[in-house]
Amino acid sequence: MEKRYLSPKELSVYTGLSVFTIYLWIRQRKIPFIKISRLVKFDIRKIDNWLQKNKIKSVNDY
Repeated sequence: MEKRYLSPKELSVYTGLSVFTIYLWIRQRKIPFIKISRLVKFDIRKIDNWLQKNKIKSVNDY
């Protein structure tokens, strides 16, 4: 069974982004996240959709 919710550190490993960048984007609300009290989690499905939505097409894709 695949893990559905990731911590900021796990998301850092999954995306290759630094933990600092992830927390910065949380503060700026640039990345979808779930907050339960002080705990921050990321739904991996929403992150995958967010990454696809922010994907830049290459010249060959036009």
